[in-house]
Amino acid sequence: MINDALIQQLQKVVQMNVNMEFRSKSETEKTPDKVKAFAQKQLDFFITGIAKESPELQKLWVKGHPFHATLRFNAMTRFYDILITTAD
Repeated sequence: MINDALIQQLQKVVQMNVNMEFRSKSETEKTPDKVKAFAQKQLDFFITGIAKESPELQKLWVKGHPFHATLRFNAMTRFYDILITTAD
């Protein structure tokens, strides 16, 4: 199963990728929907890679993994913090 340390590492990597992708874009391109969609796509990519290495996870997640990228606006940085949550 995926532990909290791995989730935290994934969160850092997805955050870094989101920051790199949207850093130079205009404010109109940094909408919450676009940022969240990109973050979820990144998360799905990494989770799919992890599941490919584990037959147990493949069976468990046959209908999809339980992780979601959510956003929180950070007023200090004027950008979105990425949080990885589960449906539970």
